[in-house]
Amino acid sequence: TKTSNMLFESGANVDERKWWEQNWLPNFSCDNKMFIGGKWICEPSRIIDLADEHRDVIGRKKKRQRGRKECLIYVSGGNDVEFGHQFSSFVEARMAELHKDEPGVDLSICEIHIFNHFIDPALLANMVQQGKGIHIHPFGFRPENKESMGVAGDGSATAFKTFKETVKELGHTGKSLSVLAIDCEGCEWDIYKEVMSSDVTVQQVLFQMHGTPFIANRFFVAMHNAGYAIFHREEVGVSVYDYSFLKLAPSYFGSTKPQLRQPPNTPEK
Repeated sequence: TKTSNMLFESGANVDERKWWEQNWLPNFSCDNKMFIGGKWICEPSRIIDLADEHRDVIGRKKKRQRGRKECLIYVSGGNDVEFGHQFSSFVEARMAELHKDEPGVDLSICEIHIFNHFIDPALLANMVQQGKGIHIHPFGFRPENKESMGVAGDGSATAFKTFKETVKELGHTGKSLSVLAIDCEGCEWDIYKEVMSSDVTVQQVLFQMHGTPFIANRFFVAMHNAGYAIFHREEVGVSVYDYSFLKLAPSYFGSTKPQLRQPPNTPEK
């Protein structure tokens, strides 16, 4: 079913539970979604299959570059390390299935980037499994308008970076992210704008949403208008919801665009 265009505004005077019950339910069914490392992903096998096919095409055109990966995963917050390792294991299992008669094939076809500012840099060498395509970065994401989040408490290290800064520093400008998963305890209401305007295309966006600020509907309308459908929603706490979005072709939505309406007894603007 399509998302209703009769939406109540969110905010301080709204019953949060009722708001969540009535607004922004799943509007796309993914028959083969899978729970990996605490997050729901739509057809993860297809992500691997397409990446493998793309690598084969590249390989026929020119020699494969050592260590080249064909898909990108960004995950930050929540159980990000566990997710990274579970997704890496899933990738290897799927690749082993696809190439069971081809010994020596690189099974770690994806680059999995974990952004976690709580990790002690001294432990990174023990945690990173380069052979599985896992890369752990000792910083988290911050919105562009929250510069005060850019420095650690003692002022000695960078604890957060913007999404755009990260994409540029890692050399991923112009590429496509298969999955972007962010749980940043409220910054999702700001950081989505940067994700939508960045120089990467994101196929699946997994956000954990907290509360119902006044801009809540604007977030969901922006996601809808950018071509993202909701294929999973789950309550994981009081006014805390895990959302999984999938980018679809414009034809899926047609000319339907959600329209915000004012709360009761509020003059139309």
